[in-house]
Amino acid sequence: MAIEGWKEKEPQYAPRSTRPSRMPMEKKVWVGFAGALALLLFVGLTAYSEVVKLRNNDAMVDHTHQVISSLRKIQSLVADAETGQRGFLITDDKIFLRPYNDAANALDEELSTLRNLVSDNPAQQENRVQLQTAAARRMEQLRQVLLLRENKGISAAGQEILTLEGMRTDDAIGQTARLMEEREDRLLVERERIALRTSQTSRGIIILGSVLAFVFGGIALYLIARDFAGTRLANTALREAKEHLEHRVQERTADLKQSNDQLQQSREQYAVTLVSIGDGVVTTDANCRVTFMNPEAERLTGWSMQEAVGRPLISVFQIMNEESREAMEDPARRVLELGVVVGLANHTILVNKQGYELPIADSGAPIRDEQGNILGVVLVFRDCRAERDKEIALQERVALREQLAKVAETAPGAIFSYLQRSDGSCCFPYCNETIEKIYPIPVETLTRDASGFFEMVHPADLTKFRSSIEISAKNLTAWSCEYRVINPIRGEIWVEGRSMPQRQPNGSVLWHGILQDVSERRLIEEKARSGEARLSAIIHSALSGVITVDEQQNIILFNPAAEEMFGCTEAESLGRPMDQFIPPRYRTAHQQHIRRFGTTEIAGRKMGQRDGIFGLRRNGEEFPVEASISHVEFGGKRMFTVILRDVTEEKKAEEELKQQASLLDLAPVMVRDMDSRIVLWSRGAEKIYGYTKEEALGRDSHELLQTEHAIPLWMIDRLLRTAGVWEGELRYKTRDGCFIAMRTAPPYAFLK
Repeated sequence: MAIEGWKEKEPQYAPRSTRPSRMPMEKKVWVGFAGALALLLFVGLTAYSEVVKLRNNDAMVDHTHQVISSLRKIQSLVADAETGQRGFLITDDKIFLRPYNDAANALDEELSTLRNLVSDNPAQQENRVQLQTAAARRMEQLRQVLLLRENKGISAAGQEILTLEGMRTDDAIGQTARLMEEREDRLLVERERIALRTSQTSRGIIILGSVLAFVFGGIALYLIARDFAGTRLANTALREAKEHLEHRVQERTADLKQSNDQLQQSREQYAVTLVSIGDGVVTTDANCRVTFMNPEAERLTGWSMQEAVGRPLISVFQIMNEESREAMEDPARRVLELGVVVGLANHTILVNKQGYELPIADSGAPIRDEQGNILGVVLVFRDCRAERDKEIALQERVALREQLAKVAETAPGAIFSYLQRSDGSCCFPYCNETIEKIYPIPVETLTRDASGFFEMVHPADLTKFRSSIEISAKNLTAWSCEYRVINPIRGEIWVEGRSMPQRQPNGSVLWHGILQDVSERRLIEEKARSGEARLSAIIHSALSGVITVDEQQNIILFNPAAEEMFGCTEAESLGRPMDQFIPPRYRTAHQQHIRRFGTTEIAGRKMGQRDGIFGLRRNGEEFPVEASISHVEFGGKRMFTVILRDVTEEKKAEEELKQQASLLDLAPVMVRDMDSRIVLWSRGAEKIYGYTKEEALGRDSHELLQTEHAIPLWMIDRLLRTAGVWEGELRYKTRDGCFIAMRTAPPYAFLK
């Protein structure tokens, strides 16, 4: 198009003979093309140099991503090792050590990879050494805890964990890794900025060079056209030069586009990394307003990025102390004030948009430009619920083990673990010191050899004793036996033993159970049996119903009076629940009452004192009863005895009295003492006189009602005291000022 434009303007040029020529035509051509080629060469070299720089910058950006990925992998390997160790500590199953062993094997290789990646950065090399030292120290701590678990048990391992050395080492690893990541992030920002500047520079040089080339070519063509107006040779040469220039510009433009695409791909990879990492990431500007949130941050906070962008961070990221429930300081503002990396305190919870509370771990770091000015803040946080649950479960398990050990030492019987090996030998791997009260053999001896255990069993019980153990070992059924022991000091002792067997991988059998001295119980049982006949006679001759139930509230005693009361024989009642004689609406409350009563120290008390209780006969008839309950513990078992009396007739009489009292309350009745003080004031009196019961009681009746007597009051009092009754008419003033006449016969009487 430019060539055609110049052709159209050729007629306007003055004839060559009229224009002075300062330079020969051939020289003009050489100078013009030489200048254009020089510009093209300059543009080409510049574009090539910028492309090389862009590729180098891309390589450096990729190198930064590799360093960040290696740092996170190292932290992940340490976390995997801790997870495997905790699984083994809790379950004592070595299959959970697989993550620990895999992490230990891969950690050295990853540290070596990190060393190679940061070998060109002295500052990172120093932090890398600190990270490697902390990681090695942490792995050694994990290994020591595993050794303690294997050699001394979970209690010793738990004590080592509670020293918090591992937590401090984890914090050191996390802090060093975060510092290295921050440096790499700054390098990444710097390298992207350089790449952008290089891209802009190369684009400007190419455009400027192209413009200058076009301008220079145009000038050259103008001069050539002026000297060779209308010549085909000049037009052809100019067209070829233009096409060549455009081709070169297209090539350089394609190279520049490829470089820009590579830079855009690198940026997209960085964005994908932020989106796909497992931690929540939030960035803010210098005014603490949200500018970016990755999907994990959206999930944890409950805010979408569209909703959160532009809002103050404190309205989206609401945090408070888990123990004090006090709101915590805005972490972004704290980072802006201090200008350094800031981590949240322990026991921090995040309250999301829906009001749910999540325990989190958090750190914030400033975002700086190349001059070091703070542009904003980046917060990285994660959900700590799983870690918190694991720690709590481990602490609870350790505490439970310690409590069980204390319970074993204070238990009323001898708690033991008895091992019978396949070769016939036996020992007690564990037994508390209470066993020495039954068998005067040192615990240290029993843990090695328990043959002396059988030598002290009474000869008459030895066969039964050995047979019960053999049957339990053969069938893996619960072992239970009551036998006698010949104690050299205490004499004959009755012992009751119970335990559960477990088959071991090597063929031996291990029992866990308890041995109890039941000599006193046997003596009590003998005494109880001697008095049982007398007690049975008393109970069966009682006129009140007597029912005894066990702890499960099943009937174990039902006397004849109870048979007559409920219409059910003793044979039909024994072993059945007490609920069959209680109306359905009272059964739940009755069961709860029995359970609560069994936990008190009160031996007996009366039931149904306020609301009354009811029984249920066999024919479905309900009837009121008066009951008292007592409980006693016998042979380690609690029994409850209820004594019942049918009060149906008494209730009927009571209802009749209530009806009569209700009728009396409707009549206008007033009772006063000898000092004329009102002591009874019925509802009928309230309606007639206008004064409520509260207003009348205790008042002088003559003063309150301004009584007018037909005869003097002293005379009425004398008649009341001598005859006991006075009949006559009195006038009373009501509350509204009216006077009413009341005849007092016959109620107006003297009561003693």
